[in-house]
Amino acid sequence: MIENVRGQIEAGSGITIINKSKNIEIKTNCALTERQKAIILAGGLLNYTISR
Repeated sequence: MIENVRGQIEAGSGITIINKSKNIEIKTNCALTERQKAIILAGGLLNYTISR
């Protein structure tokens, strides 16, 4: 499970994945450029292009 994925991507500090069945938290590195973040947050490249 990934809680508040939008907020985590916007913050740029990484993404925390939670495995509820094993009660484990996995912290990942999310090295994205500002443009890549904008594309993901828009819902993909097509949506990003349309919104521009």
